[in-house]
Amino acid sequence: MHSQHILIVEDWESQLFLLKGFLIREGFLVGEAENGLQAIQCVSKTHFDTILLDYKMPGMDGLAVLRAIRKIDPALDVVIISAYGTIERAVEAMERGAYSYMTKPVDLDTLLTLLDQLSKRRVRRTQGRSPKAP
Repeated sequence: MHSQHILIVEDWESQLFLLKGFLIREGFLVGEAENGLQAIQCVSKTHFDTILLDYKMPGMDGLAVLRAIRKIDPALDVVIISAYGTIERAVEAMERGAYSYMTKPVDLDTLLTLLDQLSKRRVRRTQGRSPKAP
């Protein structure tokens, strides 16, 4: 059972349904937002461990949402997901603070591996901040 809380930001309903259903079946806690403004509101009100953030959405694109989220929680892990994947977009997303970049359709096994890596990374960061025993 996973205790990670994931926010999926996706305007494409079928993709949202697929990702949300899969992650819930895998034991994750899942929130959803269909656009960037909703995502920012969710992050302002609720703790999430990871955000799966669509790159291309009406209104704010994923990079604008990423900038806003970084102001709220600089340590939040963000994975950009796009059907329009290019090396340039991936590099730009990573330079702006995304942890990773995935193309659609999302390979679910790869996503699980990535979420496991992020969980272990969070544990290491948390342990690094704990006071050390004498």
